[in-house]
Amino acid sequence: MGWPYRVAWLSLGLFVAAALAAMLTYGGGHWHDASATRFSLAYNYFCDQFDAISIAGRNNAMSRGLAHFAIFALAVCQAAVWWLVPRGLADVATTRRRLLRTCQVAGVASAVALPFILVPWWSLHKLAIFVAGPAGVAALIGVNWTLWVMASPAQAALARRAANFVRVSGLALAIIATVGLTDYLGIVLLEAPRTMLLPIIQRLGLVAMTAWLGGMLLLMNSLAALPTTNHPTNGAR
Repeated sequence: MGWPYRVAWLSLGLFVAAALAAMLTYGGGHWHDASATRFSLAYNYFCDQFDAISIAGRNNAMSRGLAHFAIFALAVCQAAVWWLVPRGLADVATTRRRLLRTCQVAGVASAVALPFILVPWWSLHKLAIFVAGPAGVAALIGVNWTLWVMASPAQAALARRAANFVRVSGLALAIIATVGLTDYLGIVLLEAPRTMLLPIIQRLGLVAMTAWLGGMLLLMNSLAALPTTNHPTNGAR
């Protein structure tokens, strides 16, 4: 799979490590309790970690730096995975190569837009979310559709398990991301009250995204290792 594959795995690992460390070092406070002493999985938004001073008024430089690094690492991982998609799935989706190339463009665009959520200007922060989110979801749905209609590799247990894992995690991620974007849209445009839903959706979304990215890398690598005669064919045209 070449260097993009290795870059994707490295950046995915760095993202997970940095995101967890950012939560552990957060200065405290959330929108329901400004005096809280630690990061709350139920009430803190991921972007609460982006500020130098936490909501509780404490120094948050460590968490801020780690959270920024995590976002950049995630963007690199996403860009590398989407770059690999047309080639990694080409032999099992021969009738949908144009769709995969379209997904590649949308996915890379989502990855490029992602770091702009770190910009302190609120309008650009919102714009980045509404570009990265829908573009990423559209690309995800396209790839998942391809995986749902293609046959599983009959003679490769690892590839078959990876394909099933990616199908399920991709479906979960698409649902979670759609619900999260809808809730965020209500907060931003309709001034709906902040609830526990969006922070929890963010946690679930990060878990599902990590699982899907890792599953895609395993799937593409296992497919690349198959002999040409063992590659499944896509019966849907």
